Amino acid sequence: MGLMKLLKWKSKLSLSLFLIIGVFVNLIQAAYTGALFDETYYWYFSQSLDWGYFDHPPMVALFIRLSDFLFHQTLGIRFFVPFLYAGTLWLICKMIDHPEKKDNLGLFIILILATPLYTAYGFFMLPDTPILFFSALLMYLFKRFLTQPKLGISLLMALSMAAIMYSKYHGAILILALIFSKSKVLKKPVFWLSVFIAIALYLPHLWWLYKTDFVTLNYHLLQRTRTDFEISRVLEHIGSQLAVLGFLFVVFFTALVQSFYKKGFIKSCFWIVVTFLAFFFVNSFTRNTQAQWTIVSIVPFLIIVFDFLIEKKTWRRWFYILAGINIFLISLARLGLLFPWLLPINYESHNNQTWINELKEKSKGLPVVFENSYRDASMYRFYTGIPTLSNNNLAYRKSQYDIDSSEHFFQHKKVAFVSPWTTPKKVDFKYKSKDKSTDLPCYFIEDYRSARKLVCLMDQKFLVPKKDQVYNFTLKNPYAESVALKDLVFKGVYTKKNDRPISNFDFIPIE
Repeated sequence: MGLMKLLKWKSKLSLSLFLIIGVFVNLIQAAYTGALFDETYYWYFSQSLDWGYFDHPPMVALFIRLSDFLFHQTLGIRFFVPFLYAGTLWLICKMIDHPEKKDNLGLFIILILATPLYTAYGFFMLPDTPILFFSALLMYLFKRFLTQPKLGISLLMALSMAAIMYSKYHGAILILALIFSKSKVLKKPVFWLSVFIAIALYLPHLWWLYKTDFVTLNYHLLQRTRTDFEISRVLEHIGSQLAVLGFLFVVFFTALVQSFYKKGFIKSCFWIVVTFLAFFFVNSFTRNTQAQWTIVSIVPFLIIVFDFLIEKKTWRRWFYILAGINIFLISLARLGLLFPWLLPINYESHNNQTWINELKEKSKGLPVVFENSYRDASMYRFYTGIPTLSNNNLAYRKSQYDIDSSEHFFQHKKVAFVSPWTTPKKVDFKYKSKDKSTDLPCYFIEDYRSARKLVCLMDQKFLVPKKDQVYNFTLKNPYAESVALKDLVFKGVYTKKNDRPISNFDFIPIE
């Protein structure tokens, strides 16, 4: 009995030490790694807290705003990330029931260190960062609820489900997969209580969606690129899912297949992973996918693999070899984020200060309007504090800049306009792009005016443009001041079935 207590104490001490060291290392990495474009875009969200944003629910903006109160620059975006990461690992370890867990803690630590994409969420603040933590928390609470269906656990589950949905919409896949894996919980009234409370907590975001004409759902479900089936895109998706596991993908998927024959919570983990992988695999038939969209599945995946490695000792030799290769490459990549000369590529967090400083100097510190680049606009503002705006032409996607009030600040002000697409009569200056391959043209506008919230409501749809054809449309002006038609240029857009513009034609309005 004394030996068991000693082993248990050593196990807790080793895990605690690993988590403490991990938090310290990730804080250093977070502080000294340059900001990602998406991170500065979410930082822009956080400057005006709301119940939702064009691209995502508000959880990532909330965490960044809290960080920004404490620190500045990159740590002001990422301060809470290492703690969320450590909390996720602690919850994963708590969910593992194998009796030999405490004797194989070193194996667990190596598994964590050798999982490539998961490592990045120890220091980058993206919407996937909080959803990982809240997903692990929900799974942990759900596992306890199966044996202890108490009111307190039910209330915590409600908070977790709401937090997941406030992080990313596809958290709903996890919630539904959990319920599907143990459908007997539907017979418990206290479980339904947690569902109703979660929905009630989510009502502010649903109301925000309603007020904005469901702009976020429209973007993700309708406006993102939809194409015909292409086998190359499906294969690319499969390849990306293997790449995020590195050389350990053989171990992970072998463990997944064998977990189908398991019982209990491991079987639930199997269904969660399979549901996520199947959902985005089917999604790849008609859309471009991103590797990190399945990141939530890594939580149950790690539980499955650790259980597999404990029982299948013959696999450990290959696991240690492949894990060693992964850890070496991950370590090299992490060092490369801090020291760009170590990497053969110009990663997006590298060398942004160069183009930003050049643009700031040549634009004389004026507010800057970027055409077709919410990424550059948010990055420039993050590092300089100078107001920026992203202004889109017909071919570019909308962003948060299109639905917020940011354009009001720029009306009738002198600005520097950055555009490689618009060709003015005179280019006032140029600056080097991030990769230094292009000179980006800029020019000063003495009296900038923006009217991008004007809406043309067509009486007809699915038109084929014809010469001298008359089209009826209504111009809706949401602004307090009138806008003269002579100051506007009207274009019609001709698209394919996938809604991608392929050409445009002129509209000549009749006043």
